[in-house]
Amino acid sequence: METTLKYYRLASGAIESVEITGESGGHVPADGAVEISEAEYDQELAQIRADREAREQQERAEELQRLADDLAALVAAGIPGATARRMLGITPDMELPPPGGGQ
Repeated sequence: METTLKYYRLASGAIESVEITGESGGHVPADGAVEISEAEYDQELAQIRADREAREQQERAEELQRLADDLAALVAAGIPGATARRMLGITPDMELPPPGGGQ
């Protein structure tokens, strides 16, 4: 049996690919789904992945800034830097931004 792929944009804006085997494949698209080309699907999927990567990088930058600010606060409170780093779980390979950037 022949297998083909069909691509849809759902009413929610999400996209999906569906593998269909045989002539009808028994697949009924969701209500409001619109068939799109493979190129449209690939382009939208690439954008979704790029947006996710940018969001993850932003979240990571915010976490590193929080750690830098917390480290500075602990050191200012008199806790030795090495101890404060251990308390916060900061490893030697982590590159922290300067403190105060997250305010």
